[in-house]
Amino acid sequence: MMLRKVLRLLFLTASTACVALAFAAAGLWVGTGLAILTGLSFLIFSGSAARWMPTVFLSGMVCIAAAGLLAGSSAFLMILGAVLALGAWDLMSFDGSLDRGGPAPASAPVDTKHVLSLAAALGLGLALAALGLTLSFRIPFPVLLLIVVLCLVSLDRVFRRIS
Repeated sequence: MMLRKVLRLLFLTASTACVALAFAAAGLWVGTGLAILTGLSFLIFSGSAARWMPTVFLSGMVCIAAAGLLAGSSAFLMILGAVLALGAWDLMSFDGSLDRGGPAPASAPVDTKHVLSLAAALGLGLALAALGLTLSFRIPFPVLLLIVVLCLVSLDRVFRRIS
């Protein structure tokens, strides 16, 4: 339980810092302020029991990071900030599911297993993103469109199977 809270705060702070630093390095002070405001507002309002708060934080940080990419900020810092925001969202959502009657909150193996799988997923995603930043190759638009449709259909199938 304590590990999740520490990691959640670490991910939240690191996500805000990465996005704010990327904007500051590019001299985009409005973006820096927006990133800091998003992180601070979530810290202030995270005590509320609203289920939608983690999603609002994730959406806000990803939108700010995307705006930073379009504005020319550091791509790696923006991607790192978005990945860390995703980690914070996952831990907050996991805490919410435990509060709503999920697995027993006192079981340390559930915590450890979840944190390890989260670390593996975030690490693999970050490694693939870094690889994508270093490799450069052209994909024709129709092929890219087919890949997007395949991903959407796959996600739809996964969510139908889960629910």
